[in-house]
Amino acid sequence: MERYVIQAAYKTLQVLLAFAHAPHRFSLHELSVLTQMDKNQVFRVVKTLEYAGFLSSEPDGKLALTSLVNALAASNHRTAALSLPRAAASYMYRLFEQTGETVGLYAYDGERAVCIDLIESTKAIRWSSIVGKHFELHAGAGAKVILAYLDSKSQQAFLGKLPTLPKHTPRTITDPEQMRREIERTRERGYAISDREYDEETCAVSAPIFGANGRVVGSIAVGGPAFRMDDEHMQIYGHMAADAASEISQEMGFVVAALGR
Repeated sequence: MERYVIQAAYKTLQVLLAFAHAPHRFSLHELSVLTQMDKNQVFRVVKTLEYAGFLSSEPDGKLALTSLVNALAASNHRTAALSLPRAAASYMYRLFEQTGETVGLYAYDGERAVCIDLIESTKAIRWSSIVGKHFELHAGAGAKVILAYLDSKSQQAFLGKLPTLPKHTPRTITDPEQMRREIERTRERGYAISDREYDEETCAVSAPIFGANGRVVGSIAVGGPAFRMDDEHMQIYGHMAADAASEISQEMGFVVAALGR
């Protein structure tokens, strides 16, 4: 190690950087394995980061980053320009104007999708969501399309627990083999379809958004009441969502040609 490097500070930063890896929340033991550091040393580092406001304990005892990290990222003009809501804003509005239906933006957050932005339809009867709400990846177009484009290891891990997840409606998929077929169809189309599988009265389509490293980071969805979202509309809106997602991905630094997608 360089003679002027402060070893304790370096190890602290290594633990902090570990949270860049999915699922972005860890126990002390998991951090010890990930960083290859002694558990007692990880404990002291974690306590330091908690005291400084960078980490907090969640109800299940696992550790996660706090919003302080977002404040640091926002101060960097390079990362601020690439933040998902900022990158997606104009494309969300365009999709809203094209369809007249509600448009939602979702981010991949561990094994769930979280709604981070929403433009609601002005129609009296409309599909709605809640900014900040988390969704398991097996139900709803915005979540399911993220599952379809996860790396194989993360995808298989999620499919392994699929039978234990709730059925929101009779159409919710909780069978791993059926979900594998749904994943194949989603990747063939380039967008996911939710046909009354999260709510019995609504349908939605959603396309994946990729980051600069080629990994899926979120999705953009269009949804409405089932009586307006027939097969023809879902196909049209699905292609529109895919176009918007492609452009947002480019804003995020994703280079299609370089990654062969």
